[in-house]
Amino acid sequence: MSDDFVWPSDRARAENSELNRVCEELNRVCEELDDVLEDLDDVLEDLVSAETQLSEFPRSIEAQETIKGMVEYCLNRGIAMGMKEGMDLDTYEPMPFRVELEAWVGGN
Repeated sequence: MSDDFVWPSDRARAENSELNRVCEELNRVCEELDDVLEDLDDVLEDLVSAETQLSEFPRSIEAQETIKGMVEYCLNRGIAMGMKEGMDLDTYEPMPFRVELEAWVGGN
């Protein structure tokens, strides 16, 4: 939207119901756009944070294989996963973080 846009006056809007309806809709759309832009800012912050974390992750095959082995060891023994060992006690299904770790260990 152009910086030189001028909203119609309240009087003009009161005298023209169609103009008022369009202005209300435009205002709603502008508020939604603000929300989307806020969400986009959050996503960009998360991406920058993830990129930083990835750049700090060990790059050598030896380091990655060592970490993979450590995670696999912990998965097999339920170590550092709390009393539930990464399982939902109501459904006896693995919790999402455990599924993700199992897939990573099995996929690498």
